[in-house]
Amino acid sequence: MEGLKGLDRLQRTLTAIGDKASRKAAKAGVNAGMTVLTRHIRKWVNASPGSPRVKKAARTTIGKSFKIGPGGVPQAKVGFGVGRQSKRRKEKATLRAADKTKKGVGISASDIHWFVLGTKKREQTTTGRSTGKVSPVLKGIIPAAVQTAGGPMLTAAANKVRQVLAAEAAKLRKG
Repeated sequence: MEGLKGLDRLQRTLTAIGDKASRKAAKAGVNAGMTVLTRHIRKWVNASPGSPRVKKAARTTIGKSFKIGPGGVPQAKVGFGVGRQSKRRKEKATLRAADKTKKGVGISASDIHWFVLGTKKREQTTTGRSTGKVSPVLKGIIPAAVQTAGGPMLTAAANKVRQVLAAEAAKLRKG
């Protein structure tokens, strides 16, 4: 099997730059790819048959998360309800939960999965009253977005890695 073109040169560069800079370049590349994917997911949501209210709520819940997990293994996620909750949104959710007079809280990151996956017919546990069923309006959007974003994600990631490596190499030359 033939290797990737320029792989030897890349390995030499990464060895010369060191572990810290190579991790920095890899993280920046993954983050750039995730940004492209979030844009593609938003485009697919806009093209979906859902109501404007559901689409708007879905677009606001699209996020990304990049963490270093146990054993130094990077973990990246992109999707609905992913990412850090802003301070303003946390405060709003706390106020909403404390106000028992209001019914319903709208569509948020904590319940967007109902519209992505759908629900069966549900009933209240205390009264047995039917609370209805939610049809999966946004089902299949993530796989479709991943499929269309594959090439642009790799391009963005490669460009970002090149940019970070060039900056790190320039630091080495000066220092």
